[in-house]
Amino acid sequence: MSEHEKKLGYTLRELRIIMNRYIDAKRAKLGYDDVSFAQGGIVHYLHRNQDHPVYQKDIEKEFDLRPSTVTGILQGLEKNGYIERVSVPDDGRLKEIVMTDKARIMEKNMHELMQADEELFFRGFSEEEKEALFTALEKVKQNIREEEDQL
Repeated sequence: MSEHEKKLGYTLRELRIIMNRYIDAKRAKLGYDDVSFAQGGIVHYLHRNQDHPVYQKDIEKEFDLRPSTVTGILQGLEKNGYIERVSVPDDGRLKEIVMTDKARIMEKNMHELMQADEELFFRGFSEEEKEALFTALEKVKQNIREEEDQL
């Protein structure tokens, strides 16, 4: 492996590109090419949090995204019929983000694909190797967050 390939940022960027391309192709094959990777993640988040109201601020915090970014993602989901924004009775400015039936069907199909993808991604890994990878990546995230707080 060359020195260039040993750089963590480069390797993670390359991995993200390869994974996104792979996942985009699978999504398109199922007819969900109108849903971006980020939009799919938000639908999955809404699915996991169905037991309580979800607002744009919750999504911003969960995904560590700027309000303008989340607004664009939600507009796309709403335009394509995956979510609805429902006014809250006590506060007309506040909108609850609600999944549609179309989103529920898509989430179920994509969840099944993601389970198969996880098996592919970790093919040949022992449980110890998987745990070590996640531990190392969590350390990298923590290091960056600590440094980011200093900026």
